[in-house]
This record gives sequence, C-alpha cells and structure tokens, in this order.
Amino acid sequence: MKLFKKLLTGIACCAVPALIFSQDFSNKGKEFWIAYSYHVGMQTPPAPTMTLYITSDVNTNYNVEIFGSTTLQSGTISAGQVVSVIVPTAYMLTAGGLYTGKTIRVTTDKNSVVYAYITRSAVSGATVCLPTPVLGKEYYSLNFTQVSNEPNSNSYITVVAVEDNTTVEITPTANTTNGWAAGSTNSITLNKGQIFQVLGTAGNTSGVDLTGSIVRSVASGSSGCKRIAVFSGSGKISIGCNNPGTSDNLYQQLYPTGSWGLKYLTVPSYNRPTNFYRIIRKNLSTNVYVNGALIPSASFVNGVYYQFSNSNPNEIHASEPISVAQYFTTQGCSGNGQPYDPDMIVLNPVEQNISNVTLVSSNLVAAQPQHHLHAIMRNGGTGISSFKLDGAPVSAASWVTHPGDPTYSYLYLPNVSQGYHTLSSDSGFNALAYGYAQAESYGYSAGANVKDLYQFVSIINQYATVNFPATCKNTPFYFRIVFPYQPTQIQWVFGPTLNAMGLSDVIISNPVSDSNWVVNGRQVYRYSLPLQYSINTIGTYPIKVIANNPTADGCGGVQEIDYDLQVFNPPAANFSFTTTGCVTSPVNFIDQSNTGGRAITQWNWNFGDAGTSSIQNPSHTYSAPGSYTATLSVITDVG
Repeated sequence: MKLFKKLLTGIACCAVPALIFSQDFSNKGKEFWIAYSYHVGMQTPPAPTMTLYITSDVNTNYNVEIFGSTTLQSGTISAGQVVSVIVPTAYMLTAGGLYTGKTIRVTTDKNSVVYAYITRSAVSGATVCLPTPVLGKEYYSLNFTQVSNEPNSNSYITVVAVEDNTTVEITPTANTTNGWAAGSTNSITLNKGQIFQVLGTAGNTSGVDLTGSIVRSVASGSSGCKRIAVFSGSGKISIGCNNPGTSDNLYQQLYPTGSWGLKYLTVPSYNRPTNFYRIIRKNLSTNVYVNGALIPSASFVNGVYYQFSNSNPNEIHASEPISVAQYFTTQGCSGNGQPYDPDMIVLNPVEQNISNVTLVSSNLVAAQPQHHLHAIMRNGGTGISSFKLDGAPVSAASWVTHPGDPTYSYLYLPNVSQGYHTLSSDSGFNALAYGYAQAESYGYSAGANVKDLYQFVSIINQYATVNFPATCKNTPFYFRIVFPYQPTQIQWVFGPTLNAMGLSDVIISNPVSDSNWVVNGRQVYRYSLPLQYSINTIGTYPIKVIANNPTADGCGGVQEIDYDLQVFNPPAANFSFTTTGCVTSPVNFIDQSNTGGRAITQWNWNFGDAGTSSIQNPSHTYSAPGSYTATLSVITDVG
C-alpha cells in the first residue's frame, strides 16, 4: 500500500489514459519439455517439420536444446517478439518404445510461452506447451476413432520424464504395438529427458483408439511420484466420414487430472460448425451434463469417455472435474465444407482463463488458407468493452450471448492474418487459435491459468488477491501450502539468494495442519509457517518444498514441489485534480498512480474534510472555502 497527499490549491490537470493489466497465467514458464511425437509422414517422404514458437511479454534470453546433447538455437527475445525454431527431423519419434537423446527442452530467463507445430505437406497439428511447474503425475489420453487414408496411422501416447528415476504406469484401453493388452497395467522407469511412446495397433488404414488410457507417475522405493509431460493424438486420422477421404495428424499436450475443471463452454469452429466432442471422467460416479441434460452412465465408452457432435455452442458441467476435447472433421464430412480437415484441441474450463496472450496463426502450406480466433468471456464489468485484438478495440456488438450460459458471451475473430496476434482485456477469457486450408488444419488453446485444485502454495498477506505465489517488496507475508494428504515432514528450501536475505530453510517434523476441507470429494490439508517474512529486493526466487507422503496412494514417499516466488515493487500513489476554484463546484480527482504493471484493487481517498471515497476517479464538493489536504492510498493485487 502506498500513500500520497496533496494540498488542494486549484491547480488544473489533464485526464490520464487507461491502463491494461495482464494476468499471470500458468502456461507461462521458464522450462518446457517437448516431444516430436508420432506422425505418419515419418514413414514416407516428404518428412514432417516441427517448428517451435517462443514469445514473452518481457525481454528474456532463451535456449532450445536436445536435452543432454545439442543446442539447436539460443538468443534474446524482446518483449512482444516471437521467435521460431526449426527442430530437425532426426528427433522425430518414428515408432513405439524407449527414446534417449530426442527430448526438446526450452529454457528462458523470464516467463515465456511456447507453441509447437508439426506439419508435413498438408498434414499438420499444433499445441500449446506446458511449463514444468504445471506438469502433473496423472493423465488420461485423448485420441479418436482411428481411420485414415494412409497406412501406419496409429493412435499414440508420448511420455517425457523431467526427473531421474521416474516410474510410470501405463494402462492402455486397447492393444499396443509393443504387445501390451487392453486393460493391462505396465510399468516403465525413465531418467530425466527420456521418452516412452505407446502406439495403438493399426492395420492398413484403421487402428485402435487409445482414448481413456491412463498414464501415472508412481512411487518407486523411497522416491515419490514425479512430474511427467504427456502428449497424445494420432499419426493421421479422418473424422466425421465413413469414407476416410483426406486425413490429418492430431498433436496435443495433455493437462494433468489435478487441473481438470467442472465447467466448459464450447464454440463451433468458424464457418465449419459441426464439431465432435469427447468428455473424459475419472470416476463412474461423476455426473456429467451437456446443455443441462444428464448423460446416462451407460453412454460412457468403457465407463470413461462420452462422445457427441453438433453445430451449436455447448455448456458442459460435471459433479467432479472432467477433461473435454473438441475435434474438427475431415473436409466435406458431417456437413462441413472445404477447406477443412481433422484436428483435436484440449479445452480449458471457464475458470482457467487468461487476460493477455500473444499467439501464432501458423503457416499453412496448402491452398485457400484461413486463420481464425474465437474467445469466450463472462459478461459484466468492463471485460468485453476492454477486449482488444493487436491493440485495437473490438466492438462490443460483435459478442454473442452463449446459449448454454447467458452470463457468458463468445466472439469470432475470423480471417486474421498469418503470423502473431495479441489478445488482451482487463478480465479473463478463454480463446482458441485455429486455421484450415485445402485438406489441412491446426488448432490449439491460446493459453490457460492452469490451477492444481489439490496441491498448491499460497502467499498470504493482508491485501493480496492473486492466485499465484507473489508479494510486494518489504510487505510482511506468510508461506502456506496445501496437500491432498497429511505429510509426516515438510521441508522449505528457500535457496542461497533468499538464505542470504535472512530466510533460513525450515524443517517441520510431524506437522499439524491449521485447516482442512474437501475439494471434489477429496480431503485437503493446509500447513502454514508460523514466522512472518519480508523480502527487500524485487525479483523471482525459486523455492522448493519437500514433503514426506505416508499414504498408499501410489505416490507415497518423498514429494518435491518447485515454484517461483515473485516479488514486485510497491505502487507509487499519485493523483491530480481539476477544479474551478469555486466552493459550489465539485473537485474532480484523477488517479495517476504508478503500479509497475500490477492491477490496483483498492483506492482509498480522504478529501481532508471527513469525506472519503473508494472509486478510482471520484468527484467531491467541499462545503466551505479553505485549503484541504487530500490523501490517496492504493493497494495492488499482490498486496
């Protein structure tokens, strides 16, 4: 909180331009593990090409390497710039099995965003990539009914280890090329940077569907579960026709089950409205509703996923967290015309939204290329009126009320140019970027504020409102952490930089939770450090929490939780005012505070005559002539 005083003397001043504040969202990060997953074009020329797009809203250094061996590209990204990196075909995964020396690792000094795009002639797919802190320990594969116009077009699952001695259990829903039977549970152990790829069996142009296959990191010896990155899709597939026609590859990075959501709103792809959808649930007892109608449990394939198609915006919600994917069809199928082709996009729940993102409308090599965006946002406030594309306001009249939930609206941004685009608002939204050309397509989520519902660190001070670990310089705060179990020991490792500032590492044996509650039927426990801390230097500080998990949940043993604590400058409160100098005329106060890029959550005005206000730019009429000392204090979202 910062306080600013000014003696009113009749000085006039001009108005202040509005500011757009961006929300921190979790597909931003400083380390990404990426697999060049299976593509049917790996079998026959021309070979596919993988392109990585890296962007950041601040200046940062970046490095792209094949983990443990070759640096592919490095350099500096200016704020708002997008760099592209070509990954050689030597690092493609051409079959099922274990791979070493094939993992692509992207690291940056400051938080960045990464997208991956695989294309071979007119067979292409793209995904938003997830940074290490977002990765989890349990995933469910998303694929589709496997039929293609080209042989060896298998469904696949790709698993990347980001720590040594990572034990993974994979339970496929169908037979695999390495001899695993449907429903069998198979254990593999990977070291950091190793990849294991699973291919479903396939014949000439058809194959099995791996949707619903479970991939879990499990405890091994004294070591607990470790994070893994998981990708899924198809080497090439046709969707929506009995006749395969044209086909395209599917390539998406999956979200861990701990980050699934309860409610999803869908919007049909622009000008090609019939889409397929698949809903994944973990538990047979989970009730799922589509447009208000309860889906019978018997309608779930293998009890795990439900599929439907239509050309409408949809509202999907459930009694427990679920995952939802949207699929484009083959051109000329299901009533969709040309150009178009299959693609799969893992959707984000409405609560996992963003307010500022730079995205890439990827290069399409086939004829008749089109690039489209669409967004979904809650009504109310100034979110819709402040929404911008590439810095230009978008008319509020362009938004359409969502029929599944009239408290939300959706927006099409059709036929944008190939290249880089920025979406921004003062409120959170969900967005998809996609495109199609003759027998070609790509699509991906523009980004998400991915939240682990069951295990997370929080920084508590009196005024903070953000949902990530952050605080203000010289502002007292407390450390807290939530677990889905009761650890027998918690160790806080603050690292040498914070150690030098007086934050000593802490070990708590037999910790006692200060509160507990139930999230989606799962008990969680909160533990707080009793000391109050304060940091006197802005920056980003890596912190590790090591906990001993005593439960037999498949993840017993030592758990390591890494996160970054962000420390920001406090705001500098300031204001101006306009007045005629007459006692009968109101004085207009104009907030001119410098927030360092953070959003102000509270304005507290004292006009010097017992009058007060809590709005940003108030007016006040004084009852008597004289000189008054007006005071403004402001508080930002990080407290």
